[in-house]
Amino acid sequence: MNKKNYKNLIKKKIIIHIGLHKTATSFFQSEVFPNLDNILFLGNVGTADLERKNNISNSLEHDMSDEIMGIMEKNISSVKLNKIKSKFNMVLKEASMKNKKILISAESLSFTKSLEIKNVRNKNKISIHLACKRLKYIFNDPIIWVNIRKAKSLAWSTYMYFIRQGKYIDFETFWKECYVNEITDWTSMIDIYKARFSKKSLLITSYEQLKKEPHIFWKDLSKIFNTDFEKILKNTKNKIIFQQSNARIYKLQKYLPFFYFITANTPQSLKKILKKIVSYKAKKTLPSIPKKIEKKLKDTDIKNSQWLTKNFNVKY
Repeated sequence: MNKKNYKNLIKKKIIIHIGLHKTATSFFQSEVFPNLDNILFLGNVGTADLERKNNISNSLEHDMSDEIMGIMEKNISSVKLNKIKSKFNMVLKEASMKNKKILISAESLSFTKSLEIKNVRNKNKISIHLACKRLKYIFNDPIIWVNIRKAKSLAWSTYMYFIRQGKYIDFETFWKECYVNEITDWTSMIDIYKARFSKKSLLITSYEQLKKEPHIFWKDLSKIFNTDFEKILKNTKNKIIFQQSNARIYKLQKYLPFFYFITANTPQSLKKILKKIVSYKAKKTLPSIPKKIEKKLKDTDIKNSQWLTKNFNVKY
């Protein structure tokens, strides 16, 4: 974490979390952010469970997920943008009266190097440059928070996400078709935010520290957020480890299509045994990262590390 910015960041009343892909963004949005004291979380609520998503949204004082996504609309009118700005200003005034900070979070704010969105999922969205311009217009001087992750781990986790969706492709095809090289090169994206909001507005944390040293990760954030993360530390650590250890089993859906039906109708103790057996078998079925791509990922890690040292004097 770039601790030299602490004094400047603590004074700010608005936090914008740029949800980099596969850095626990959905977990933050559904399990952490809605439960913080002294924080007015406005969205997005990141969970695929629609019932849970609605329950969380209804529990928020102000759910402005639609407005947050509206900022990223390709053809939004100036009238609609001004309405969003006015609404945020009203909420900010209310938050200030309650001595609370505003927090918004969106994965759609983390588009990287290409600037123009290529993949189908995001084809109607906008470039980072335009997103920054709109965010600056609406929020003026917020904290820009990015939780980064090392390239190889990030690429592999993104690949496992596709496997879990039942998309059985080899890693090389995945690398070419899903623009993973752009996701892992997050320095290009952060540079654009830095140019628009200044380096002093940036808060950089790491997924690796969250996973290995969650208490330190949340303790440091507590100082900036002016809230206590202690009550969610145990759940945070356990859930992230759980997700990582179980990712491999999804590859076997191709060979064991009835696996989830079986485990859904078995006692918890037997379910754990079945998962361990399948996870062990899955290790032998998963493709490895090709050496030429692995080298690219190592080079990206070196580049990213040098960027952090140059900009924040932080070793990664």
